[in-house]
Amino acid sequence: MKGEKYILVIAIDKYTEPSFESLSNAKHDAKRFVGVLTSKYGFKVLGDLLFDEKATRRSIIEALNELATSLTKDDSIIIYHAGHGCVHSFNQSKAILDSL
Repeated sequence: MKGEKYILVIAIDKYTEPSFESLSNAKHDAKRFVGVLTSKYGFKVLGDLLFDEKATRRSIIEALNELATSLTKDDSIIIYHAGHGCVHSFNQSKAILDSL
């Protein structure tokens, strides 16, 4: 495989939004996943690990922008998210993105 291999990591255990309960394993799972990918498969972590308060809308968008400007067609990327999520219909996606 040509190109570099990157991983962008987002993991949230502690939420500032009261409607989300705190988790106990998101960061732990992310660290283990990163450990395997970096040690066994040669992946490089892209930027900082975005954990808890560092996983802001702004920092995630900045990381995605960095991806868009730095990756080549030969590079590979894994975007790893551990935390709460939600299910929504296609029609709701714009409203959800606008609320972030």
